[in-house]
Amino acid sequence: PHLCLPHKVVTMSFAQCMRPPRLRALDRRCAAALFPSRTLSAAAAKEETAGAATPKGRGRGRTRKRSFERRHLRLDILKKYGQMAAEHEKRAAERGMGMELRAAAVVERTPVVMPELPEWKREFFELQESLAYYKMYDWPEGIGPAHPSTYEREAEDADGLPYGLPFELAPRVTDADHANDVQSMERSLEQSLYLVLKVKASGDAPLGWTLPQAAPTEGEMFGKAAERAITETVETPRLVHYPRQPFGFFIHPYDEATAAKRNLYGAKVFFYAAQVIDPYEVNRDPKIPDDMAGVSALPGSDVGDWAWLRKDELGGHLDGELCEYLQHLLN
Repeated sequence: PHLCLPHKVVTMSFAQCMRPPRLRALDRRCAAALFPSRTLSAAAAKEETAGAATPKGRGRGRTRKRSFERRHLRLDILKKYGQMAAEHEKRAAERGMGMELRAAAVVERTPVVMPELPEWKREFFELQESLAYYKMYDWPEGIGPAHPSTYEREAEDADGLPYGLPFELAPRVTDADHANDVQSMERSLEQSLYLVLKVKASGDAPLGWTLPQAAPTEGEMFGKAAERAITETVETPRLVHYPRQPFGFFIHPYDEATAAKRNLYGAKVFFYAAQVIDPYEVNRDPKIPDDMAGVSALPGSDVGDWAWLRKDELGGHLDGELCEYLQHLLN
């Protein structure tokens, strides 16, 4: 009772498409039994598919190739740093030393403006707008929308209203970009910025740039320790934290002197994400104009300096291996 006509099996009509997959498989088997000349063997189907393959660099094959390369690049990165972590764990076990557990907050200021369109895409949109005009109805003279090419030449429309926006657009390149002020969030508006701190020498802590981080206290969750690493050192705009689970970890071995003094092989740092809700929400006083200064060091903290950096700028401030690892985590 589930058999269908042969021509429906071949063309796959709408009614046939609506049949359950189990019944469609039964139809194919019945068609193969009744009309063997219309079906191909597995080897013949494979040869036909190979002969009709899409040319190199076209169609879905190119997308599959890019996805394949990205997937294997991620696997290679995970394998590389997995092996590095295993080697550090093995060395620590051989020396009979433990590791200090720390939680770091990766604070991101997300892009403020849309990326600038490339020239070819801008020309395409202009052409698309012009072609859309000619697809309209044939308006009588003096009625209907004006041609897009006349927008820039005419200062006013028929009603005396000015064309364009009733306000002036803010510049995409800000004063902070011209001055290369890395302490301001009002730079590189098209890209994400990440907060790094320069910690003063305190005890055996090294002097240098690092992410906001802290060691969790007894019974404290790691995500809460990452939040505390920010609230106890700097004042920032409101942040949204993601303390449920880290998105990566990195093992930083101590030098010989520090390892011998603390009897620890190094620090295992877990990364937790945080994002700035509103970069302009810094000054709560309405009399003070809004800016994007972003951060101020709290009194008594070990923070000597800070910077909001793009992903490609992290290499000049952070350790080489850590920077390479973060480059792929933040991709």
